[in-house]
Amino acid sequence: MKDKEIGEKIKRTRRAGISRKSQVSIEMVSAIGIALFIFIFISFFAYMINSSKTTTEDMYRKGGLCLKISNMISELYIIGPGAEFNMAFDYDVAFESANSIFVSSSSGSEVFCRSPVLFTNGNSTSFTIHKGDVSLKNLDGQVVIQ
Repeated sequence: MKDKEIGEKIKRTRRAGISRKSQVSIEMVSAIGIALFIFIFISFFAYMINSSKTTTEDMYRKGGLCLKISNMISELYIIGPGAEFNMAFDYDVAFESANSIFVSSSSGSEVFCRSPVLFTNGNSTSFTIHKGDVSLKNLDGQVVIQ
């Protein structure tokens, strides 16, 4: 009988070992799944923060360009007839109503500022200039942007 009892104990021990191994496998898969979920969650928030940062930087650049244009127009007017500046626009710029400046990009966001001095493109007080090199001139006391 003792041999039989020993044989049954060995069988029970082997069975218990197999179930323990399968339990460890399920726990390992669960741990990997949870770690993957946490990684995806953190990646999503990192992407959202970076996207927000990029949008904010873009708005600051547009605002800076808008103020730079406004200041250039004022300086040209103060310097007087014959003064000329050349500058590069990094965005599309719309000039409206002789003193409103709108800086926009393909993303659709827009920044607005005003110029204390009236301006024209030679024909109209409402016009758009696409990004690139631009010439600003004071012709007989009137600021012309081309």
